[in-house]
Amino acid sequence: IMDDEEVLDNLRKHVEETSQQAQDRDSAKWERQMPRPTLVTKDCHSITLNLLRGKAIAASVPPDCVLEVWFHVEGVPDWIVKDAQRVGKTQVLVSGLEMGTTYHFRSRAGRQRSTPGERGEIMEMRWGEFSVESAYSTS
Repeated sequence: IMDDEEVLDNLRKHVEETSQQAQDRDSAKWERQMPRPTLVTKDCHSITLNLLRGKAIAASVPPDCVLEVWFHVEGVPDWIVKDAQRVGKTQVLVSGLEMGTTYHFRSRAGRQRSTPGERGEIMEMRWGEFSVESAYSTS
């Protein structure tokens, strides 16, 4: 027979485990495919993209999530990665582009995870799938 303290300890452990499972489930959502980047504005040398549509979606992104945007010139297969950024801003400005040129864009989300190692915990980045590509031209 358990005393009250043991019952409370077991209940706390159960709540912590359930909370962790919910966090892991929510995290896994952001390691799946991102939505296609959409155009916000463009000019001769830059394009601003929206990475997450809707305030509710943006608000549900975990605070430790990082978003990346990759792009390339149409017809040139080499992808260029734009610096990863912490979530908080759902729009990203890609500048330094050539005037009148079509670019292809894709994005992905990642989270830093710790895994046990021989010398303690190892931090590694886990990335989700890339979004479907979008193509936009500068003015």
